[in-house]
Order: sequence, then structure tokens, then C-alpha cells
Amino acid sequence: SDRRSLDARFYLGQSYFRAGNPKAAIDPLRAVVETAGVRPEKKEARVLLARSYLRAEKYPEALLAIQDFARTIPEEESGSSSDQARVLLY
Repeated sequence: SDRRSLDARFYLGQSYFRAGNPKAAIDPLRAVVETAGVRPEKKEARVLLARSYLRAEKYPEALLAIQDFARTIPEEESGSSSDQARVLLY
């Protein structure tokens, strides 16, 4: 099913990232982020995607991913943009 496919892509991307292979993590994580609908793993996929871009030294893509992530956070939860950047970098 589509749900299983998305779960598999999320865990594949997460595994690549944790194994120190951010370039391999990008495509499966991007597939999860680009899917329509609200899914619990989407928020974490957005963060991992931004961090993967950073570690792969794809800085323009990382900036876009960080901005995309920031747009998904409700105003009352967001804090400052520097707080958001700190969360993504660590």
C-alpha cells in the first residue's frame, strides 16, 4: 500500500542518515516530504532532509528545506527563526 511504501522510504532515509550517508538519505526523505496529506513522520522527514542536505554540503537545498520546515510550524510553536535553525543544525 501507499502507507507502507512511505513508511519504508522514511525508515530507509533515516537509516542512511544515521549510517552517515546523507546523500543516499535525500531521495527517500524527499519522497516522504513531497507526499500529500498529513503524516506523523513528515515533520521528522523534513528535519532529516534539511540535515541531510547540510551534511551533503548542498547548502541552497538545505536552506529551502529549512524554510519549508519553518512554514509547517504553527506560529505559537515556532519561536524565532534562529531557534528553528539551531534545532535543525543539532
